[in-house]
Amino acid sequence: MEKPSMTEPERRALCQEITATVGLEPRLNRLLTAVHEAGHAIVGHTVGFKVAGASVVNTEVLGLEDGDRVNFDFSPFGDGDIPLSDLLAMRMAGFQATYMWLRGRGAPAGAPEFQTAMNMMSSSDIVECYGHCAEVDMPAVSTTREGLYGGALILKWRWRAVLRLAYVLARVGTLDADQLRPHLDADPRTHQGAIDAYRAWQKRTSSVWMVQETVDAGKR
Repeated sequence: MEKPSMTEPERRALCQEITATVGLEPRLNRLLTAVHEAGHAIVGHTVGFKVAGASVVNTEVLGLEDGDRVNFDFSPFGDGDIPLSDLLAMRMAGFQATYMWLRGRGAPAGAPEFQTAMNMMSSSDIVECYGHCAEVDMPAVSTTREGLYGGALILKWRWRAVLRLAYVLARVGTLDADQLRPHLDADPRTHQGAIDAYRAWQKRTSSVWMVQETVDAGKR
């Protein structure tokens, strides 16, 4: 029998329990959301995607807002294909940035509440990744995991840029493409280092992507 979905009061109670366990006040919940979105933006920019905007509206507890997002403009690809490795790295960067920030604050990574918080913030990203893999008949779990590693490489190089962008985004709520650009292009040395590390990773994992490595840009 299919398990019934949670009611809104039940979901809110679960979110409040997670928030209390992770130990974040509302101000830091908003910052964590901004870190998640900044991870998408920085990694997406580093792999060559055009970041069109970002917004954060989270003011309460984890998982209760719908207006937190980064918008990408894929029109430069026209009717061409987007490398699957780049798409997965960008999609999973929010998950990895969330993990890095929480662990940096000493959150208990092994606790069920920690894992639930991670999943609540990243479930739509993971579903998107699985969908991309299905489009090109690639194994969803293992291929998405490889994309996570690629995004993590970039985040390790560009973590300061992620945090700087997150603090600004948490403060102002919304940034358009022009407002984002200085933050995305910050620290040219680490930006180039991230690109080099990521391209080297792509070569090392080429066997993963060689069967079918692109996704139709028209479907993004």
